Amino acid sequence: FQVMVATVRCEEIANERCTDFAQNQEWLQLEEAAQSGPVAGFGKRLSSILGKCFSEYDSEAAFFDEGVRTAKRKHLEEKLLQLVQPAFQCIMGHLRNQTLEKFKDAFEKALKGGEGFSAAANSCRQSSINLFDEGCADSVVEQADWDTSKARSKLLRDLDEHISSVRAAKLADLTSLYEVK
Repeated sequence: FQVMVATVRCEEIANERCTDFAQNQEWLQLEEAAQSGPVAGFGKRLSSILGKCFSEYDSEAAFFDEGVRTAKRKHLEEKLLQLVQPAFQCIMGHLRNQTLEKFKDAFEKALKGGEGFSAAANSCRQSSINLFDEGCADSVVEQADWDTSKARSKLLRDLDEHISSVRAAKLADLTSLYEVK
C-alpha cells in the first residue's frame, strides 16, 4: 500500500515540477535567447534552474518510499533534460558558426597583415578552437552528460576546409601571376 501511495504521489510531484519548469520565466527567456545566438552563462543558469526544480522534488517527495522516489526523480530528470536539449543543441550550432566566422575574419586579417600562410592558419585555427572550447565549457549543463565532440569535429572540418579553399585561391592567384610574367 505504501509503495502504491508513493508511486501516485511521487508521480504527481514530478508532474507538478515538470509543469512548473516548463512555465518558468527564467527558462523561457533562456530558451528564447538560445534561438538567436550563444548565451553567456547558459550552462550555469540552466543548471541552477534545473537544480532548484530537482531540490523541490526531493523535499516534497522525501517521506515516500526511496525506491519509488528515486525512480520518479530519474524519470523527471530525463523528461526535463529532453525538454532543454534542443536549446543546448541550438547554442552549439550558434557557437560553431560564430567561431567559424571569427576565424575567417582573423585569418584574412593575419594574411593581409603579411603573416605567413602556414603560421596564420595554425595560430588562427588554434585560437578558434580555444574560443569554441571556452564556449562549450560555458554552455555545459551539469545535470546532463551531453557530448560536444561532434560539434567540435564539425568545426575542425569547417576550419580545415576554409584553410584549403584559401590556399587553393592563393595558389591560383600565384599561378596566374606567374603565367602573366
